Amino acid sequence: MNQNTRFMNSLEYLGAIGVGKGWMVSYHHMCRWNSGMFYKHPRLDTFDWYWRVEPDVKFLCDIDYDPFQFMVRHNKTYGSFNINILDDARSFPSLWKTTKEFMSLRPELLHPDRNLDWLLDEDGEYNSCQYFSNFEIANLNFFRGDKYNAYFDYLDKKGGFFYERLGDAPVHTLALSLLLPKDAVHFFRDIGYVHDVNSHCPPFMEQKCQCEPTSLDSGTDMLVPPESPQKRPIESCIRRWLGAKWIKNQSDESDEDDI
Repeated sequence: MNQNTRFMNSLEYLGAIGVGKGWMVSYHHMCRWNSGMFYKHPRLDTFDWYWRVEPDVKFLCDIDYDPFQFMVRHNKTYGSFNINILDDARSFPSLWKTTKEFMSLRPELLHPDRNLDWLLDEDGEYNSCQYFSNFEIANLNFFRGDKYNAYFDYLDKKGGFFYERLGDAPVHTLALSLLLPKDAVHFFRDIGYVHDVNSHCPPFMEQKCQCEPTSLDSGTDMLVPPESPQKRPIESCIRRWLGAKWIKNQSDESDEDDI
């Protein structure tokens, strides 16, 4: 079987089992581009940071500070997941197996303070939690670096972007959790946001937002169809990420240094 036939058969299979957009050729290319290509575009050569803004999104709250300055001042690399979601595990069945192979082959690339526990279930398998990369503010130099590119290239050679529906969200999530310490990632809980069925409206910013406040766990598994047999985490993805560091005083508006 040649590669093109295998690819078309994979598209048909993903569509038949109901994996979201898994049958769309363009979607596979988009996921691969967002996972490992966009930061190489020559138009970005003079930039260190990017803010991903997707079509048909809405920002629901006033943003009265500079998020880029915040990231620099607090030594952050990646700011995202004002929504933290669970994805359909049928989209990327070999992702964790391939990632473990990479970890075994390149242990020197893994950060000593990596934050992987929140992504693993009690059996040590990937639970499909991920940062919602539809909104992200991040340092381009991380994605241009040798460590990230070694991981992306390994995934790419395994064919998961085409023979499965390997998305940029789980790729970014696993890479960040393997290659950086937890405190390099920022939770933008103050930025209200909506895209399609996923939304986040901070409950402590009523005077600055035009939306109904959502709970911390709102919409966490909306991307997982009822027919998906995957095991869902007991706690939501965001609660697993927060761990013991719970957001304090949810009803109080934090100052800029504690956003």
